[in-house]
Amino acid sequence: MTDANSQKRIEKPIFVFGCNNSGTTILGKALQSHKEIDCPPDEGPLRPGWPKEMTHFLCSHTFRIWAHPIWRKGNETLPGDNLAYYMSEEDVSDSLSRKITDFYGSYNQRICDHSPQFTLRARALQEIFPDAYFVAIVRNGYAVAEGTRRKREFDPDRPHMSGFPTTIEDAATHWCNANRIIESYQRLGLLKRVTIITYENLVQKTDETLQGVLGFCGLNPQGFSIPQFEKGLNDTQISRLDQSEIAAITRIANPMLAHFKYPIPKEGYQGVY
Repeated sequence: MTDANSQKRIEKPIFVFGCNNSGTTILGKALQSHKEIDCPPDEGPLRPGWPKEMTHFLCSHTFRIWAHPIWRKGNETLPGDNLAYYMSEEDVSDSLSRKITDFYGSYNQRICDHSPQFTLRARALQEIFPDAYFVAIVRNGYAVAEGTRRKREFDPDRPHMSGFPTTIEDAATHWCNANRIIESYQRLGLLKRVTIITYENLVQKTDETLQGVLGFCGLNPQGFSIPQFEKGLNDTQISRLDQSEIAAITRIANPMLAHFKYPIPKEGYQGVY
């Protein structure tokens, strides 16, 4: 590949990703507040200049369940690589590379960008930016499944994407598959520089967690203002689930729930986080 026609190439970009409703926005914005970081406009995949090839949904029907196997395009060799939106190094054309380097080349210093869509695009971004850093965030699958189902029906932030009834089973399948892909990036060494944090640590142990992320990314911690995040959202969301829904999520997402050590909510749930 060549980027001879592109603007200046940014160095050591940071990409934040994770399953939707897992905290990519709050983590990304926290890092973007660092004095050494610039950031693209927070307009999602529709922002001006962003390549169409990098959008995270085939159509509105995939909204918030883009990692569901229903969108598979063939047999799987690596976790998730059979999904319609998954991109590997082989999917990066010279044209796409120029578009993305041009987009980020308009910024004056190191950038941090965040989006759930990067979960399926991380290998492509690494092909374009070999010195990139990746920060993945994982959140309790019970809370995320509840939020996915609810926001597929109506998302106040995206009213034009409403009206897609989704079962709790579909939401759990999506969460499990998205996080299976995230875990594989680190376990299989598919990304050279990747760290995984949890939403729970971010909101409960904010200083310690963000200092760890800054150190991983090589950012100076001096002068960095530690934000405060709303706590108790997991409890609120999990409390909306009945026992049959909790059982369904447990059955479907158990491999990743166990991997990230998320406990099974018991009857009479009073809060875990």
